[in-house]
Amino acid sequence: MLQLEFFNVSKGILSAMSTLLFLAGSLFGLLAQEASASCSYQPPQIEVTTQFDGPTLDRSQSSASLGASLGNESSEFTTQGVTRTKSYVKRNISVSFSQMRDGQLCANIQQISVLVALEGPAQVFVASEVEPGSCRDRVTIEHEQLHINHAFEAQQKTKEAIEQKLPSALRRILPVVARDGDQAVAMIGAHLDGIIDQISAPIDAERSAKDRAIDTRESYKRLTAMCP
Repeated sequence: MLQLEFFNVSKGILSAMSTLLFLAGSLFGLLAQEASASCSYQPPQIEVTTQFDGPTLDRSQSSASLGASLGNESSEFTTQGVTRTKSYVKRNISVSFSQMRDGQLCANIQQISVLVALEGPAQVFVASEVEPGSCRDRVTIEHEQLHINHAFEAQQKTKEAIEQKLPSALRRILPVVARDGDQAVAMIGAHLDGIIDQISAPIDAERSAKDRAIDTRESYKRLTAMCP
């Protein structure tokens, strides 16, 4: 069983708003082109890192408690194990400004630091009724380890995708022309969050599909049969 929560952390800007503002990127790009004589693109330094803590193992909750936490009301199978992870992407940017002839500011990103991480360690819960070291214990932990593997693989894929796709995406939205520094930073942040959302969303969807593929009735029947 798997319980997931996904978060995008982006200096207080809501993800939905970020995506909406990102759609306006073409307009801001046109403004930048019009002032290209005095406002040109400067490629930023990009650093993408990951953090994956855990997993931890918790045996304190009963099967009924774990099942209730998932909203599992089926009487056919009892919940033997649950994996919980909370993933997020956090970015920090430094922005450079130059004054244009018309009094507006030309803004470029100097440096971007992106962290793809878990909020706290990955957690594996095994029902308290499962005897440690037993066949059922081994089978349960092996199953939950697959979910941990999916989370780790998704994190690495997200890192690689951001490294590969972010440089060209930034060329489409930078530089930004704005009336002041606050507006410029807000515009850049919205664009950047939209880009990161577009890059990470397919990977999150792929991970969820992999998890669903092993959390099926047929899968549970097979696991149950392994330890009569």
